[in-house]
Amino acid sequence: MKTISLFAALLAFFCVHAQEQSHLQGSSVDSPTNDITQVSNAVQASALEVSVFPNPSKGNLTIGGKEGSTVTVYSASGIYVGTWIIGAEESVSLEDLTTGSYICSVERDGVRCMKRFVVL
Repeated sequence: MKTISLFAALLAFFCVHAQEQSHLQGSSVDSPTNDITQVSNAVQASALEVSVFPNPSKGNLTIGGKEGSTVTVYSASGIYVGTWIIGAEESVSLEDLTTGSYICSVERDGVRCMKRFVVL
């Protein structure tokens, strides 16, 4: 009876040890989604200085950002609405949007910032 409980205790120890090793192998400093990379991406995205106003809107909306940025707008259901380039006036005016929620993606030099807005 003692050999069975000793065997069970050893088996439990090795199972827990194997789970810990598996967990540790899953975390790596070199992984592309570590905390440092996420913070770096957030800092770069904030450098785009994107503004969406007024939000909520009644159909006429302005998206502001740096000149040369690409603005792509999708509905909340994922339907492509359009793509615009921000010019020298550093904004894009969108008119006659139908009621609903939208997501705009503003990209420049490989850095992307996403904003959500609502049209009433």
